[in-house]
Amino acid sequence: MQWEEFAWRWEIAKTERPVLFELDRDRPVDRDAIASAEARLGVTLPAEYVRVLEVLGGGYIGFVVVYSLDPASQANLVHLNQRDDVPGRRFLAFSDNGCGDLYAFEVVNGRCAPEVMFLDHESGTAAATSHATILDYIVDAGLKS
Repeated sequence: MQWEEFAWRWEIAKTERPVLFELDRDRPVDRDAIASAEARLGVTLPAEYVRVLEVLGGGYIGFVVVYSLDPASQANLVHLNQRDDVPGRRFLAFSDNGCGDLYAFEVVNGRCAPEVMFLDHESGTAAATSHATILDYIVDAGLKS
């Protein structure tokens, strides 16, 4: 999904389900904050995720929580990816399902692939999802009832 389609779906969801947009979101960030986070994490974030961080911030986005770069947030990308339950340098978690499982990008040669992976905490396995990018994930999991 491209940003234009995402923005269109976002506006429709705001009209049809305004309650989804009343939850707390973290502040959007600038390129300097993104560059700092990438340096601390040792990865390059996908372009779609960078755009989400710059325009929407993070935190509650509809029914999902998207990790942000807000240092005061409980959903801070850098802090949460330094936990022991995130599988090393192979994945970068950007969301969770509230039950211990993570949604993540696979890291290949220091770059996050845009496709969304599902990391099952019980089996320790990673599986591809139908979400080609974080934008698809937000629309499918966050904006649909």
